[in-house]
Amino acid sequence: MIKIREWKNVLRRGVRFRMNGRSLRVKWMALISAAVLLALLGSTAMNFGIMQASLGETFADGNAIQVESATREFRMFAEQYEKSAERMAGEIGRISQRAGYTDSDIASMLQEVKAQDQSLLGAFYISAATGQLLMTHETGHAGDAREMPLYKLAEQKKDTAWTDVRMDDISGKMTVSIVTPVLIGDEWRGVAGFDIDLNGIGLLRESNERFGDKKLIIYDNQGLIISSFMQGLDGTNIDPNASGKLPGVADALAEAADMKQSFGWVADVAAGERSGIDFKWDGVGYKGEVSFVYSMNWTVVSFMDKKTLTGSLFEFLGTSLIALAIGLVIGALAAYYIATGLLKTINSLRSTIAKTSEGDLVTEFRYDKQDEIGELASSYNAMLGSMRGLIRRVHASVEAVEETASGVEYVSGENAVSGKEVARSAEEIARGASHTSSEIEKSSEAVHALSRDIETLIGQSDEMKLVLADSSRDLEGGNSQVVRLEQSYVRLEQAFGQVSAMVDELSRQSQSISSVTKAIFEITQQTNLLSINASIEAARAGEHGKGFAVVANEVRSLADQAKLSAKRIQETINGMLAQTAELVAVVGATNAMNETQRTAVAEVSKAMGRMNDSLGRMQAHMQGELGTISGIEAQKEKVVASIQTILAVSEQTTASTQQIASTMDMQTESIAVVSQHAGRLVELVAELKDAVAQFRIEAGQDAP
Repeated sequence: MIKIREWKNVLRRGVRFRMNGRSLRVKWMALISAAVLLALLGSTAMNFGIMQASLGETFADGNAIQVESATREFRMFAEQYEKSAERMAGEIGRISQRAGYTDSDIASMLQEVKAQDQSLLGAFYISAATGQLLMTHETGHAGDAREMPLYKLAEQKKDTAWTDVRMDDISGKMTVSIVTPVLIGDEWRGVAGFDIDLNGIGLLRESNERFGDKKLIIYDNQGLIISSFMQGLDGTNIDPNASGKLPGVADALAEAADMKQSFGWVADVAAGERSGIDFKWDGVGYKGEVSFVYSMNWTVVSFMDKKTLTGSLFEFLGTSLIALAIGLVIGALAAYYIATGLLKTINSLRSTIAKTSEGDLVTEFRYDKQDEIGELASSYNAMLGSMRGLIRRVHASVEAVEETASGVEYVSGENAVSGKEVARSAEEIARGASHTSSEIEKSSEAVHALSRDIETLIGQSDEMKLVLADSSRDLEGGNSQVVRLEQSYVRLEQAFGQVSAMVDELSRQSQSISSVTKAIFEITQQTNLLSINASIEAARAGEHGKGFAVVANEVRSLADQAKLSAKRIQETINGMLAQTAELVAVVGATNAMNETQRTAVAEVSKAMGRMNDSLGRMQAHMQGELGTISGIEAQKEKVVASIQTILAVSEQTTASTQQIASTMDMQTESIAVVSQHAGRLVELVAELKDAVAQFRIEAGQDAP
């Protein structure tokens, strides 16, 4: 039991508000300030990310607008020259329709057109009829102008078209040409056009760069720079893939690696990239947007300095940090105010708890605000009221407990004596039940041995049944084989009959052939006699019969050969007749053997049928024995189940008796322990009366 002074010390340790040398005010301020700081940092980081994305999109959109604006101006530039060229072609067509016009009329008109536009290097006209070139400036071309690429381009397109950008050999300026067909109705009269100085494109680019604070690069489909913010690179190649492939055009950078590193984005644009082009020039990083002047096959890229975006982001970050510092100061002040008020309330609560720890259950915790601490004050004061009621009830119950403990101590002694007697009786019952269980177990073992013998007999019977089934199947297979063998002998006998008939027919045909060969032999003898007679008659005829004598000799020679052949055929047929007679004899003997074997097979079939009947009777007899054994097995199971039931009941009785005896022993020991505790309870009740007397539960009661 905890002494009253030890309990007071525990309560004092539980209400300490200073830990590790730091007050709760400092901890609250640090916690709230850290929470405010984390919230402000998260908000700033989120706003910074949103602002970065927003500024990036804004600058990209502005750059895209800038490049589209510049592209529109370049398109207007192209459209202006296209319309001028078409008007000039129309005027040339009208001049060519006049009566008595000359080439000088067209040349004068070309000079007037050039004088009106200083950006033109010259105007020209190529006659489709003569191939003559009329121009306002020197180009160095001689010969049929219809072979010029300008003429072929217009002839191919059948419409106004632009050439690729080139360096003019005479003026040394970047030049592009526009050509348009001269038509009168559907009649092709020639080609007219302009050579345009691209210096005007450079002026347009510079104007757009000043207006939009962006950098522009304009290049054609060959990678040739038309105009750019990069000083001194107009007319050079920026496409790494076209390096060294354009005659007379140098690369913007001498080294191929530098070209790929600086202008690798040109290939990306050709592959379809239109936004977010990264480019670095003279140590400055740029982001670019792409547009096109489709009629001229020009690409326009507007680049924005990345530092513009970075500067805006740093400006936003600086403002955010100032706001973060201000928010942190405000959070710290709020934390100080909240922690100070909370500390006052905690000190008041600590004072009240200290009084309670000294035994004062009357002084309550006063707090007038309706918040969580107000609810804590109400709960604490209710706890004090409950403790006062508890102490009053303890005062009333201590005396009753003291009296009851004395009675329990007396009764425990009496119960201990009775428990010992019951335990001895239970031990005798347990010994009798244990002997009964032992005898039942012996009977169970004998029945189990009988069960094993029956199971062995059943197994052997099952094996014999399987053997008989296999034998039956084998006999059935043998019967089917014998049946098929009998059928084979029948078919064999039929085949031998057919062979005998065929042999007889062969013998008859051979005899017929023999009679024919005999007739042939006789005819050859007659023919031989006739040929001899013919030879004699030819000799009598002298010179006139020599030819007939030759024929008679040939006939006699053929008759001799026929006689020899007939003799050989007769010998062959005689041999066949002899072999046929032997074959007839062999077939007859084979038929006799076949008949003998068929009789033997029939006897085997009858014997196997009798064996099959015997096996059937054995199987039926075995089935009856198995039924008898199964009945014995069923009766055995009932006997085993009964013995198991008796054994289980006996074991349960033994276990229950032993448990009763053990329980009685434990109960006797428990009663002795209860008696000891009853004595100790009397002593504790006395100590409890002294401890309860320490608490002040009434307002007028003296402090303990």
